[in-house]
Amino acid sequence: MHTISSLRKTLGLATTNQVRNRIDSIRDVLAPHLRRGPNNQLLVSDEGVALLRQLQELYDSGLRMTEASEVLKAKSYSA
Repeated sequence: MHTISSLRKTLGLATTNQVRNRIDSIRDVLAPHLRRGPNNQLLVSDEGVALLRQLQELYDSGLRMTEASEVLKAKSYSA
């Protein structure tokens, strides 16, 4: 399981708030891959990290975060 701060490094982001924004943008798709750890810490499984990487790749390709999250949600619902 990955913490918010480890995800920041994994995704190459500057702040933990950016990680939280990405999690919130696809929370309905990511929900099965989220857990709460000690002190209510948010933890993400390896499958969740893969989804966040896909989201980041879409964002890096030029899409806005809302557009990237819609693409990812459409992919997950059609699968």
